[in-house]
Amino acid sequence: MRGPEPGAGPVRHAGVERYAQYRDVTPVVYGARFSHRLFVNKKAIELILLDGGGSPEMWADAAQSHDVFIPQTLEIFGRPFVAVLRRDGWAVHHRGEEGKRGPLLEVSIPHDVRSPRALRDYMADVCHEWATPEHDRVRWLDS
Repeated sequence: MRGPEPGAGPVRHAGVERYAQYRDVTPVVYGARFSHRLFVNKKAIELILLDGGGSPEMWADAAQSHDVFIPQTLEIFGRPFVAVLRRDGWAVHHRGEEGKRGPLLEVSIPHDVRSPRALRDYMADVCHEWATPEHDRVRWLDS
């Protein structure tokens, strides 16, 4: 299979009125900028973000304007929790009815823990005593 012909213009799609070229961007930034949101896989973007995609500054900026609720459950050694990034840092709640926030988990989370991946790693370190052979890791669960 051959690539596009040299000098060929952009591929036209039905209903697309304008063209945009994105260079030197991450998949997350591309997904945020893409003009036709129907074609952006939100689940893929969420998984990229939860595994460390996006800069810590991006997470901090988002938390300045509103609480950032992570829709996926944070499983800490087999126990389900809900994570929220606030202006003053992360809050981890016991999972309540229907996935809503329950009581706050009394764990002090430092301000330098900025991304979901950093939170996952920090909680693994702090709560390591909860580990059992059956539940030996901290992870974000798929919704």
